[in-house]
Amino acid sequence: MLRLEDLGAKPGEDCAPAFRKAFSLQPKGGTIVCGPGEFYVDCPIEPPSNTVIAGAGGEATIFNGRGVADNIFVLTAKYRIQLRDIYVTQARSNGVAAFRHRAPEYPQHINSPHHSIARVISRFNGAAGFFISDGYAIHFEQSFAGDNASSGFHMPGFHTSLKFELCGASNNNDGFYFENAVYCSFDTCHTDDNRLYGYNVRNAQAIGFRSCGGERNKLGMFLFQSNPLHGNRQLTGIKVQECFGIENGGPSSFIEAHAVDGFSADITVQDCVDDSSPSGCSIYTNAAAVTIRRTGGKFAGTIPS
Repeated sequence: MLRLEDLGAKPGEDCAPAFRKAFSLQPKGGTIVCGPGEFYVDCPIEPPSNTVIAGAGGEATIFNGRGVADNIFVLTAKYRIQLRDIYVTQARSNGVAAFRHRAPEYPQHINSPHHSIARVISRFNGAAGFFISDGYAIHFEQSFAGDNASSGFHMPGFHTSLKFELCGASNNNDGFYFENAVYCSFDTCHTDDNRLYGYNVRNAQAIGFRSCGGERNKLGMFLFQSNPLHGNRQLTGIKVQECFGIENGGPSSFIEAHAVDGFSADITVQDCVDDSSPSGCSIYTNAAAVTIRRTGGKFAGTIPS
């Protein structure tokens, strides 16, 4: 285990050289800890595979890109990286990013897998709080994205087995945006005061939302779209269970679902509650190709189809 301060990192100075030294000492991975303080990041930090980067928790350990670094932590072409107990802010683009890349260790997937992001806060970035393209087996736990210029969690490309637990997104464009995803779950997550939707889902299969909430999202809590522009997967096996929405706006406050150009959507809504909806309509669909099975719960207004 290495301590970043022992390698020259000091609060109020660029810590990227200390990280590079740590990676050279542990080229095959290892644990790097960093104590409290605000550390500047003037160029992206790209840890090797099997690396753990741990801070002091909450907002104690801050990595500040100062609008200079495009991204603060970049996980592209690596696997089994853990980020935990850190605060990242003011990247020119994304706080944490993994871009499209076909890793030789996992040729069947375009991006590198098995990252774990726990208790990480990403705020005030020029694009997304977390940007993951083509992710595989990535676990987000108790992490938060707020006040970012783009989505809080922005997931373009193709994804398999992403898990979000106790995560939140506030004051972004979309709270969570992802497309072409299969076998993903959201458990006890929240989205509040986002400029578009709380959860924006496009062309996904076998996706579950359980005990999630959304409040005051401007265009609505959930948007589900089935559209060939976003890939060849149609919306099937989507389940929204025991979720709660309040004071969301848009054409429908809780769920808005669209299917176009021969695509279809199949969504199950179970034991959900939508309350105090300014739009007067909880669930809206634009086409007969959208099937919504609803059992239990409480909804405002009617459900057009």
